[in-house]
Amino acid sequence: MYATGSTTKSFTAAAMSMIIDDTAKSKNPITWTTPISSIIRDDYVLTDAYATTHLTIEDALSHRTGLPSHDYALISSSSPQEAVRRLRYLPFSAEIRTKFQYCNLGFVTISHVIETITGKWLGDFFRERIWEPLMMTSTYFSVHDVIKANKTDGTLARGYFYLKGVNIQIPEPYLDSPAISGAGNIFSTVEDYAKYLQSMLYFRPPISLRGHIDLRTPRSIVGLGLVGEGPVTYSLGWDLRTYYGAEIIEHQGGLPGFSSYMLYLPSSGYGFVLMANAGEIGNIALSVLMGDLLNTHLRVPERQQIDWMSIYDYYLEYRDAQLNKSRENLYPDAPPQEEAMLPSLPIEDYAGTYTHPAYETMKVEVLDLEKVRPGAGLNGTSKVLHAKFGGFLKYDLSFSHVNGEHWLVWESLHKGSNHSQVMAATKAEFEIGSDGRVKQLGAVLEAAMGDDKMWFTKVA
Repeated sequence: MYATGSTTKSFTAAAMSMIIDDTAKSKNPITWTTPISSIIRDDYVLTDAYATTHLTIEDALSHRTGLPSHDYALISSSSPQEAVRRLRYLPFSAEIRTKFQYCNLGFVTISHVIETITGKWLGDFFRERIWEPLMMTSTYFSVHDVIKANKTDGTLARGYFYLKGVNIQIPEPYLDSPAISGAGNIFSTVEDYAKYLQSMLYFRPPISLRGHIDLRTPRSIVGLGLVGEGPVTYSLGWDLRTYYGAEIIEHQGGLPGFSSYMLYLPSSGYGFVLMANAGEIGNIALSVLMGDLLNTHLRVPERQQIDWMSIYDYYLEYRDAQLNKSRENLYPDAPPQEEAMLPSLPIEDYAGTYTHPAYETMKVEVLDLEKVRPGAGLNGTSKVLHAKFGGFLKYDLSFSHVNGEHWLVWESLHKGSNHSQVMAATKAEFEIGSDGRVKQLGAVLEAAMGDDKMWFTKVA
């Protein structure tokens, strides 16, 4: 049994199609174009009044709300309702319905919508309306659900993270947060998912014919595909593309320590499910295997086949090279380190507690350089600013001084007791008030927001 990550999204959309069917003849029917705020009015408040009243169920399930991922707000939440209520503090990065932007919070929002309409936990709705009719007897909604069913002994796979450089596999703790909900909380098996794919392939119950058609109708343009592929679009929890003339409907999933891939070809009745107990390296392996299976099934000539392994090798090499050049990429106009202006205040004055209503509290402290990322100290000193950030998924933030009040922040995830993995780098800035004290800490938390920062207020 594996954590299946974002493949959960298709079940959330399928559940919504059932509610649409259930209410079709009622006094107040629910449709794909029903405004979200008409169902969870008190919880669903956005920074844009028009978007608040006009964004629909369909918009949230097709990643076209205008909101970027804002995953840091999601991992700061303890329930779907709490995650939805954080949206009122999060900025848009595009006009609604103008751009595809993958956003887990959209599916978390619809999870809250479904639970509000039905009065049931989403996991119970899935089980009663989808899993039991399909005899998916080894599918659960969260680690807690698995433990409750007493399926952990020899049944639940342990996820691993491959740590480059030392060439070891580190066991990952199970990610167990109710907030993820319909965005990625399912645990299941290949056999159970195969039953689900068969129902999708042949328009079988429990989803209605109308529901099946809706679920595979394109809603958003994702972008251009690779050679041999048509444009990639997104429906309701599914990616759609063509590969050498064959229509493909698919979705990937990933959580710390786990990867999954499900795919089917409507025209030939062919499909497959792949699962792995590894994170990024598992995702790469499944993608390469996916390509091989498709090439074999479609009999694509070898010279025309996409070389997925070479693509991923190039991507990883490029990503690592860009990470190593983070300072010059993020601060191209900054002076050399030896010519940089020192911060206005002693480094100890920047330590403290910083808050933002959409995120977990950030506690910044001064640590000795040997304990964190080498080279992060202030102008050759052994002192460095460091913080832990996040909620059910914790990040270590190491601040490397650039110039004046501008800093480079290295984002790392703990992997085991003695290892961490640098995942990304971003820009940060401290604001000094008229009283000569630190007032705010701003950090770029969303790539889609450009240089716009989220500002945390120093409260202690």
